[in-house]
Amino acid sequence: MSPTGYAAAPSATFDWMPDGPIDQIATTWEPDHLVLWTYRFTEDSFPPRALDDHVRIGGPYFDIIDTEYVIEPTPLGSTLHVTMHYRVSTAYNWYVRPIANFLVINFEQTALAFYAHRAESRL
Repeated sequence: MSPTGYAAAPSATFDWMPDGPIDQIATTWEPDHLVLWTYRFTEDSFPPRALDDHVRIGGPYFDIIDTEYVIEPTPLGSTLHVTMHYRVSTAYNWYVRPIANFLVINFEQTALAFYAHRAESRL
């Protein structure tokens, strides 16, 4: 993540797979409160045949649209609320939606682990 200034909206490119970049672009940015990320996937974001064509992220049948992180102050500190929107555009094959749900959860867990490691390394 490389913001040009504290109030600037950041963008990031992650190489989560060998030879597979995933771009995240912050479309809404309120420091210490909210960030809304959108994603840009390319054919190189995932290895060939890593997923069935029906569930390939960024493909015609499945896509991760955005993720919103909101920090809510609480009496004991704060709570992080995460909302991820995704699209499944096929009714074929009964397994598509369960796999999409698994991928979204796994994708978000990976992103949260990345941010936690980054934040904790600054302490």
